[in-house]
This record gives sequence, C-alpha cells and structure tokens, in this order.
Amino acid sequence: MDHRLLSFISAPLPSLIASLARQGGFGVWFVGGCIRDALLARPSNDIDIVVGPGGEDLPLAVAARIGGSFFPLDEERGHARVVLKGEGANCDFAPLQGGTIAADLALRDFTINALAVSRGPGDLLDPLGGAADLAQRVIRACSAGAFAADPLRIVRAYRFAAHLDFEIHAETLALIPDHAPLLATVAGERIRDELFR
Repeated sequence: MDHRLLSFISAPLPSLIASLARQGGFGVWFVGGCIRDALLARPSNDIDIVVGPGGEDLPLAVAARIGGSFFPLDEERGHARVVLKGEGANCDFAPLQGGTIAADLALRDFTINALAVSRGPGDLLDPLGGAADLAQRVIRACSAGAFAADPLRIVRAYRFAAHLDFEIHAETLALIPDHAPLLATVAGERIRDELFR
C-alpha cells in the first residue's frame, strides 16, 4: 500500500471507523477528497465515508465514541455528518449507491474524486483512472453525463482546477458549453458556496 494512504488509514479517526465497521460486519470505504488529498500529501479536514448495507447507525456510533455532533444532511437518502468538536473536521457518511463500490464511484463528479480505500485491506480502488489523472494534474469528468446529473459540477471543475492548479481535460471542457444553461436550475446558495470555496 502507498505510504500516504497507509498514513491516512492508520490515523485515529479512520482506524476507529474501520474498527466499528469490522465489529458490525459491514463494509466501509473512505472516498473522494480525503483520498485525493492523501495522495497529493495535502491536509484535509473532511473525511467522506461510503457505508455498506447494515451500517446505517455508523454515524451515530462514531459521534458517540468521539464526542462529536451528529447532523442528518439528507434523511431521505441517508446522508449524515459528524463534526469533531474543536478540530474543525467533518466526517460525511453516505450509503453505498449502485450495489458496488465501483458503481458508486462511477456516479461521482471527477476521476480524481472517484478514488476509494476499503476498511481492509486498505488497497486503493481506482476504477476510473483517477490516480493517473492526479499524476497528470487534470480534472476529468467521470462520465459524459456528469454535468447533466448535477450542473453545479461545472463550477466545481473550475474550483478544483484553480484550487489544485490542475487543467480541465479537453474532453471535459468540451462538455461544459452544452450543459452550462443547466446552471440556471441550481439553487443560488449552492453556486455561491462553490464560488466562496
């Protein structure tokens, strides 16, 4: 395993989450930005966790164990957040989509965010080539339908490019003009939040 990922998964909070999942007998995967940032050796205050069937109570268990605050983000879809007191860090939990972690990752915005590490053995799961895109410093959509699924991803593409000093891949850039009018359907608060980031 890459030493940067080993360092991430061995940290106290990921270790606790993995331990609780083992005890409960369900799968968990650390996904998205926390894995991207670990591979880039960048600090991250947010941990995104995909939880397999049977782990619906994991966020509450984590909050209880660390003395954090639990917040439902989207009760209908089962999304929740645990905020660590005094550390400015968040753990966002979401149920597994599509039946497999590969299917879940394929639904994400960009390949550099479609990376996962399982609770064990902890190997990198990279079905869309996100690690290669990290090495090449490019932002590439996970699919041709990524912007139609969530037009805010257009703004996110530019935010990631600016924040990480990456380039938007030519194929992804070519998708933007046709999907840009869909931004009118996005809540102004969501666009504002992306711009502030």
